[in-house]
Amino acid sequence: MNLLLATIAVLLVMIILVGFRAARRQDADAPMTVRNPDFTLADACRLAKDEQLDIDAGLRQGLDAFESGLQGLSGAAALTATRKRIMECVDERVMQEEILELGDDIKQGLRQASSDFPQSDPEARERIARHAIEIRILRLFAGGRFEDAQAFDWLAVYEKAAGMRRKALRSYLERAVTGETLDAEEARQQAISMVDGQLRARLLQLPAGARFEQLAREAAEESTDSEKEPSA
Repeated sequence: MNLLLATIAVLLVMIILVGFRAARRQDADAPMTVRNPDFTLADACRLAKDEQLDIDAGLRQGLDAFESGLQGLSGAAALTATRKRIMECVDERVMQEEILELGDDIKQGLRQASSDFPQSDPEARERIARHAIEIRILRLFAGGRFEDAQAFDWLAVYEKAAGMRRKALRSYLERAVTGETLDAEEARQQAISMVDGQLRARLLQLPAGARFEQLAREAAEESTDSEKEPSA
C-alpha cells in the first residue's frame, strides 16, 4: 500500500506543478475560451468513423444524451464534464478487464450478485471495446472543441494511476464475493480512495492542453532502452 500511495502522491505533485506553470502562462481569473464552439460530438463521431471505429446505436444515443447535458454550461464546466465522462469510461474499462482476470468462481459470484456486471466473458470484452471507442470519440470532441487532447496530458496521468490501482481493485472484487472483511484491507482501500479522489480533483482543474513533459521524457527513455535491448 505504501508504494502505491507514494507513487500516486508523486503524480499529485506533478499535477500541481504542471497546473502552476500553466496558470503562470495565462490569466487565472480569465474565463476559459472554447476554441471551437461549433464542433460537436457528431463531428467527433465522423472523425471516429474515418478511423474505422464501429459506433453502435446505443453508444450514439448515450453520446447524444451527454451532449444535451452540456447545453447551457460554461466552457470550463463543459470541459470538466467531458473529462469526468472519460474518467468514468476508463474506470469501467479497467474494472471489466480485471473481472476477466478473476477466477471463474469469483466471476460467477459477481454475475449472480448483480446484473450490472457482464454476464459472460464475451460481454465483458464487448464492454471493454465499447468504452475504448467512447473514450476515443470524447477525446476527439475535447480536442476539437477545447484543444484538450494531446499525448502526455491529464489522461495519461489518469491511465497511469488506474493501472496502479488494479491490484487493489481485484482484491475489492474478490472480497465483494467472499464477504471477507479485513481491517487492513479496508483501511488500505479507504486510503487509496482518498488519494485517488484528490488526484481526480486536481486533474479536473488543469487548464485545457496542459502537458506533462516528465511523462514524455520517461516514455522516450523507455523507448530508447527497449531499442538497446538485444533481440532474442
